[in-house]
Order: sequence, then C-alpha cells, then structure tokens
Amino acid sequence: RGIAETSNTSHPEFQKALLIAARTYAHYHILTKTKHATEHFTVDATNDQIYRGYNFELRSPNVVQAAVETRGLEVTHNGSIVITPYFSQSDGRTRSWEEVWSGGPYAWLVTKPVPEDAGRHLLGHGVGMSAHGALLMAENGKTSQDILSYFYTNTVVAAQY
Repeated sequence: RGIAETSNTSHPEFQKALLIAARTYAHYHILTKTKHATEHFTVDATNDQIYRGYNFELRSPNVVQAAVETRGLEVTHNGSIVITPYFSQSDGRTRSWEEVWSGGPYAWLVTKPVPEDAGRHLLGHGVGMSAHGALLMAENGKTSQDILSYFYTNTVVAAQY
C-alpha cells in the first residue's frame, strides 16, 4: 500500500496495473530466492521499487484503494507467477529481456511498440511495462488487465492468494 511509484491522482486503472506488476515482481523474487534474498528481501527504495511507508498511505487513499481492489492478483504465464519488470517510459518500444540483460528468453517479455511513448526518450531499462505508456492507455479507456496483458505478452492476471 505504501509503494510510491504512482501518485494519488493518477488514473485508477493505471494504479491497479502498476500495483499488480509491483506485487508480482516482488513475489517472484521471494519465490525464486533471487534478487534481495541475501538481504532478507529488504528492498533498496532508491534503486528498486519505491516504498514510502505508512505516511504515503495516509496521503494516497486512492493508491491504497487500488491495492485493496487488486489484493492477491498477480501476472501469470502458463499458470506460474512471472517476473514483471517495469520502467518510466520508452522511446516508442519496449525491449525484450535478452536485448537488455543476460539469460532468458522470457516469452512474456518481448519487444512491443508503445505508440503512447512515440517521440520520447527511454527512461529506464526498457523491459516490460512502460509506466508512461500504461498511464496513457488507462486514460484512453484500457483496463488494468488490458494494460498488463499488452506489456506482458500471453499472460493472465489471476488471484494467487
């Protein structure tokens, strides 16, 4: 509820998409004991997901409401939770996992056009969901599930708990 990677005034469907992606990303790392496992999953809020805590929750009731409404929902591929990276904005397309990092490929992390970001500069690694593109998609009537299934190819948002 205290994740501060969106504002209280952003579109509710964008808030839901971002919270589902963030929850899935964190849960994936816990399940696979990868990133941050040696730190007991304490996330560095400067270089990773930004968590501002309870005071942010108090200032952002709409974000809290989106978290409540999406409780337990995570992104899955063939029934398994997947890694769901996201970033600020693209330059008109996302990158595949293997284009940016070693390993993979991951069938749900493929290059996708992001018309909403056309003409902009890449801000972030470019893999997964473009937050700016997702926000504009929500403002243009797309649901959180539409947004997530677009950026994470052939995935399903499903209740995991």
